[in-house]
Amino acid sequence: PRVQPELQKYEDVLLLDDRHELRIGPNPISLTPKEHAILRLLMQKPGGVVSRREMIQSVWGYLQEPSTNFIEVHLANLRKKLRPFGRDEWVQTVRSSGFTFMRPSHES
Repeated sequence: PRVQPELQKYEDVLLLDDRHELRIGPNPISLTPKEHAILRLLMQKPGGVVSRREMIQSVWGYLQEPSTNFIEVHLANLRKKLRPFGRDEWVQTVRSSGFTFMRPSHES
């Protein structure tokens, strides 16, 4: 029997775990392992806030935050890949709290 791949879905955004692939509608988008892990974490609770600490522990396995902006660099790269599909603003920074993935209220 064929095993179904793990996936996360939010509206027309589909994240496939087995291939580290993102699909927006019929369009496949290749992600790095870190971009995939970040988006997977965010998509597990769309609209909910993922703290910096939670992201660092879950994606990188660090117990405390290094003094660099590496999360922002990965998020910027992820947004760049989402931009051609108008989904870059769905990856949002929540000031003093963390990050979220959801359709911005001005798009509804």
